[in-house]
Amino acid sequence: MMTKAESKEIRFYVKHRTAIFWFLLLLFYEVLLRLSTANVFWSVSLPVMALVCLPYALLINALLSLMSRRVARVVGGITLLALSIVYISQLVYHSIFFTFYSLFSAANGGQVLEFWEVALRAAGKNIVWIILYLIPLFLFLFKVYRLFPEKSAGLRANRTKLAVGVLSVCALFVVFTPLVRDPSSEYSLRLGQSDIKTSSNTIGMLPAMEIDWMSSVVPARAYSALKTPQPTWLEEPAPSPEATPSPSAASSDDSSPAPTPTPAWMGKVNELDIDFAALAQSAENKTVMQLHEYFGGVAATSQNDHTGIYEGYNLIMITAEAFSRYAVDETLTPTLYKMAHEGMYFTDFYNPIWSVSTSDGEYVACTGLFPKSGVWSFYKSAENDLPFVLGNQLNKLGYETRAYHDHSYKYYHRDVSHPNMGYDYKGVGNGLDIEKTWPESDVEMMEKTVPEYIGAEKFHTYYMTVSGHMNYSFSGNAMSYKHREAVAGLSYSEAARAYLACQIELDQALAYLLDQLRQAGVADKTLIVLSGDHYPYGLEVSQISELAGHDVEKTFELYKSTLICYVDGMTPETVTRPCSSIDILPTVSNLLGLEYDSRLLMGSDVFSNAPPLVMFQDRSFITDKGAYDAKKKSFSSFEGADIPEGYREYISKQIESKFMASKGILEQDYYRSLGID
Repeated sequence: MMTKAESKEIRFYVKHRTAIFWFLLLLFYEVLLRLSTANVFWSVSLPVMALVCLPYALLINALLSLMSRRVARVVGGITLLALSIVYISQLVYHSIFFTFYSLFSAANGGQVLEFWEVALRAAGKNIVWIILYLIPLFLFLFKVYRLFPEKSAGLRANRTKLAVGVLSVCALFVVFTPLVRDPSSEYSLRLGQSDIKTSSNTIGMLPAMEIDWMSSVVPARAYSALKTPQPTWLEEPAPSPEATPSPSAASSDDSSPAPTPTPAWMGKVNELDIDFAALAQSAENKTVMQLHEYFGGVAATSQNDHTGIYEGYNLIMITAEAFSRYAVDETLTPTLYKMAHEGMYFTDFYNPIWSVSTSDGEYVACTGLFPKSGVWSFYKSAENDLPFVLGNQLNKLGYETRAYHDHSYKYYHRDVSHPNMGYDYKGVGNGLDIEKTWPESDVEMMEKTVPEYIGAEKFHTYYMTVSGHMNYSFSGNAMSYKHREAVAGLSYSEAARAYLACQIELDQALAYLLDQLRQAGVADKTLIVLSGDHYPYGLEVSQISELAGHDVEKTFELYKSTLICYVDGMTPETVTRPCSSIDILPTVSNLLGLEYDSRLLMGSDVFSNAPPLVMFQDRSFITDKGAYDAKKKSFSSFEGADIPEGYREYISKQIESKFMASKGILEQDYYRSLGID
């Protein structure tokens, strides 16, 4: 005989069975996403995910309760299908880019829609997981629809359900708003809100996408972490000038050695005359006020023996699609090898990946700022004042400044972002006429564009290449097919060989460029700076490991690359300091002797006195003292390093400040408030 308690439990289930179904469904999808993307469960994750799934389940249940059984079945099926598509598409996207897409990217077409063949291949590799994602939909179509009532009881009878559902979801907005408006808070940091991948790993995909959407539309407010003090154990004052004897104090003995002249850079720092305190007092916007206060407390980096060594030189800056250190080979890519080993050879350089892969990679290298999660930062910066980007800096000095991209000129809205950097910009469709293949030819781009500027008295040219783009196969990549014979004898997989083959096109483009510079007599007066936009994520990690010759470590080594700075005939130099793409702009500005303010950039001049700091999107980092894996929450010190108490915590706060400052600069058009000419 059924007990009273058992009877009560059955009645509870019958009354709330639809809500229970949606709750278990959402939790199932969240758990499956973790497993299918190989993300480790953190101790707090499952309870937190369950907690945030509940409001969504209650709201869906409340809305369906207002409908008849037939309508509820249709709407419920559509809702379930939409959820399946969201989670499956995030899985496929993660399989390609090792991150999740933002709603902004989805609304603007994203990367995958243009490369649908890559998406299909990724879906095929994950077919078992996709089938698991579809199981709830099949169950719904055959059984679960019976959960819905025969007819609606109406709004009056279900007003409590509706109120609970709406209020519970509203409560999530109340909880998430502090994360969006003040990601520096301890609460925010505990939940890991920094980008959609980190957020989803902590609180689930649906709330992470909600936070992502909110962060794209809700402006930031004042940030407490921007007031982080500088601890004494990190202070490294700029070198002070050595005393030079005055004529009266000098010895009259002719045999006395002449005093060593003081270098022009000694004791100087790279900063502009900006009164941040006065600006903070007059600021009407609270966020701008705190940004003034923050930058007023940041130490400028020193000038050094590399300051201005290429002053007055022409500059060619190249962001090379999927370029990596594996593309530098003495036999296959002799020009890249020569430039790396006869130029400045950066042996510990990293190309972190960001949410919007190529566009964010460009943004970091060109602006010296971190991208804002949830949007296309380059596109959002198109109406902002960007005084420190190289196009605008050199334009003021009388340089002819041009930019080129050998794919659609509108892709990622470069047609608005790149002119804002001071460039006369051309791509395929607005002045760059090259053969339409996939991908297009870097060699042909050079052949068509170099004559446009090679005769200028001073020129600066920016290139975003495309020949190195995935797919990495001889059937799906015209550049790989073009150079297939050069890699035919290599004992790698087809994908690894195809990757090297398409990088040969970049190498030949550089060979043509150097040849033209030499013929024009300006190769020894032209600085070429080349880096990748991101690591070659079109290869699986196992295929990258083939190229490396060992299993590649995924937190740091996966993103290790090289930066090339080359002038024909220069004295080779090896740079062992840890650095990354965020350091490119201040380093190049210093090499060219440009007037810029190092306090207002998130990276630092590699040759300055600033402690090295490589920062990743998930807030992992590398310094000269150790490396921190944010996912594992583990800091490993390097051998012989002296680690002060609180070192890891301070570096993490410093990094968070830099990410927040970058966000504020983008959102508030902050540079414009400084009145820099």
